[in-house]
Amino acid sequence: MKPNIIYNKRYRTIIARLIKARKDAGFTQEQLSAKLGLRQPEVSRIESLQRQLDVIELLDWIRVTEASGLSGISKALEADNA
Repeated sequence: MKPNIIYNKRYRTIIARLIKARKDAGFTQEQLSAKLGLRQPEVSRIESLQRQLDVIELLDWIRVTEASGLSGISKALEADNA
């Protein structure tokens, strides 16, 4: 059985970078959740590693916060979709 991704070191690193990106962008969890179409408690659970972030949410989070260092992922996937 595959272990839960939330316990993976790489996943935790990504979430830490997303939290930093949110803060660097000057967004509260509530402001970010509105932009992502989520409720604030969902953003809180993602950031506290109680809920897994799906790939579409990841791409939206990167785009909304303009996260440097992570935006290449989003741009590459969008280019493939064009």
